[in-house]
Amino acid sequence: MAQPLREGLAAPDPLQLGIVAEADGRLLDADGNPQPGLYGIGSPLRGNLWECTAMPEIRGAANRLAQTLTAAGDTPGRQAVSQA
Repeated sequence: MAQPLREGLAAPDPLQLGIVAEADGRLLDADGNPQPGLYGIGSPLRGNLWECTAMPEIRGAANRLAQTLTAAGDTPGRQAVSQA
């Protein structure tokens, strides 16, 4: 999680609990721009998507992300950022 923040690919949320993302989990960079191919699910998004820390919501987010990535095709460089 620290590397995307250091590189400006992600930005901390206003509460400093995690990183900022759109509703679909796409990370926002330091300038507030969505980052193509960079997604987060679960606790890293708790600052702006608080409910994302419960297992039912994480399962749902993982399913939606899988559908999004499948629909987009297998593009090299796509990665999901999550916390185990």
